[in-house]
Amino acid sequence: MKIEQQHQVLQKLKPEIDGKLKELNFQKMKELLLWLAQSEEYSKLKRKDKQLNMLDIFCNIWLEEKKVLPELGIEEDIFGGVGSLGDIERIYQSMRFGLMRLETAMPEEYYDQVIDWLIDYKISGIAIARIIHIETMNEEKNVLRTARLLRKRKQLVMAMTLLESAQEYLPGNRAYLLELADCWLVGQQWGQALGCLKKIEKPDTQTQELIRELEKNISYETL
Repeated sequence: MKIEQQHQVLQKLKPEIDGKLKELNFQKMKELLLWLAQSEEYSKLKRKDKQLNMLDIFCNIWLEEKKVLPELGIEEDIFGGVGSLGDIERIYQSMRFGLMRLETAMPEEYYDQVIDWLIDYKISGIAIARIIHIETMNEEKNVLRTARLLRKRKQLVMAMTLLESAQEYLPGNRAYLLELADCWLVGQQWGQALGCLKKIEKPDTQTQELIRELEKNISYETL
């Protein structure tokens, strides 16, 4: 498709998508996903147009969120506050530039601003993990820093879903599993913490000692 043809198609396609993004609910979201899957124009252009690409990323995040978040009692999703492609671009860029701050040396208050925004806008750990993976350079460092800042704010669910989702991109990551175990320990969930530690390949001496200690505590509790 030539550039001029792409422009003409986008001039028609984007207003149509904007109409479908207004007043979204669960049923309308499913209808939107089906419509997008059947749209040849969208399939051809979603990798060539910035807003359509962001919409595609949001749709994939939404699908992952709906597998996990309702079971945690969380009804909010990435499309909260979205009524147009312009809204998607605004939210995406806010996440992108905010999370990119974590890669730079800045006063702590600038990191705090990012965390405040993520919490206020109810951005899920699943969404955070996806944007860190796509947009930042030092993925592991940024995931861990964000998770620790969230945990500091007592946002354990956000921190834990971030760490769990991040393992999709770096499977079996030792640092993620240790951090996730710490989150479970904060909540005094010894069994879940132990499960995380046992997933670590070739654990060091300190980790092995913690595993033994947790196994001992769990065995006492079951007596």
